Formats: sequence, C-alpha cells, structure tokens
Amino acid sequence: LWLQRRWAAYLRHVVGIRLQQNGPKPLHSPVVYVANHSNFLDIILAYGLVPDYFHFMAKDSLTKVPLFRILFQNSHIPFDRHNPREAMRAFIRARNDIKAGRSIFIFPEATQNTAAPQLLPFKDGAFRLALATGVPIVPVVFHNNYRLLPYQRKLFARDTWGRPGKAQVSFLPAIDTRMSHCAPETLAEEVRVQMQECLNQGF
Repeated sequence: LWLQRRWAAYLRHVVGIRLQQNGPKPLHSPVVYVANHSNFLDIILAYGLVPDYFHFMAKDSLTKVPLFRILFQNSHIPFDRHNPREAMRAFIRARNDIKAGRSIFIFPEATQNTAAPQLLPFKDGAFRLALATGVPIVPVVFHNNYRLLPYQRKLFARDTWGRPGKAQVSFLPAIDTRMSHCAPETLAEEVRVQMQECLNQGF
C-alpha cells in the first residue's frame, strides 16, 4: 500500500491535481468508505485521502486496465458482481479484512457515472458489509472530478481532455451502523440522498 500511495501521489503531481478537503477524516479504523464515482481519478485520489490501511472492493474489469491490473489483481478485492459465488467470496474476504482492522473503500454506484453530478442508484453491498460487521460508514463526495477528467472526450474540444486543478472532496459525518435498524437497501438510499445533497450544495 505504501508503494501504491507513492505511485498515486506521483500521478497527481505529474497531472497537476491538488486535493482540497472539507470535513474531518475518521479517527479510527476500520470503516467502510463509500464514494461517488465518475472516472479513474477517484481511485488515484483515494490513496491520498484515506489515512489508514485499506482495500478497494471493485468490479473485476479494473484488472483489465493496464494502469490498475497489478494493483487490483494482487492487492485489492476485485469481483464479478454477475457471479454470485465470486461476489460472496469477495464479501467474505472484505469481512475478514475488516476483522483484521483494514478499512474497505467501495463505489456503490458500481460503475463510472456518465451523468455526474447526479448520482446513480446505489448497490447495497457496501451497506450490507458495514451492517454485518458493525463498522461505521464514511461517505466521501468527489465534487468536481467529472470536470477535471470528463468521461467523454472529444478530439477537437480541449476542455474535454482533462486539466490540472483542485480536486474538491468532502468527508461526511460517519454513520454508526450499530445504531441503525435499517435494511441495507434503505440505508443505501439514505446515504445516497445525503451525498446528493452535498453535491447540490457545492464545495
């Protein structure tokens, strides 16, 4: 993880991305981080945001991207959500990570959102994991990554190529799942609404 953090910091430096953060980082681990997802920049920035040891839990298609293949295949938790057995195996591994004191970082939209800043419906896996293990959920809001690195790029439109700048990120207050009696899908929707309100309010 130390090497991955250095790699991500180098990429941020090369492309001219600076982090600008609102809200306190959690003081204790493990936790389940949930964040909105519009492009690969979200992953790179997460390395500089999360203070404790953590693993990403993400779809296995990332292992096919040269930039992330080695990192995700060997260090994190890739899985095929269309394969119930593999998804269960990944869930058990994430649960064991939490028991060992490691945090988990999940993008509950489950894909890069081309409609940002409007959030897609959240999958409930992250919330099911947090409820099963009793650890807090920490929502993370990336405000403008979709502007810094647009999902759709046009050859002759320079403003769609991506640009340096300040990546604005908000940490919302941690949610104590031990006090929650919600079903995972209900909790997922409640957190999605909170994150959408944060996006609507701006940084």
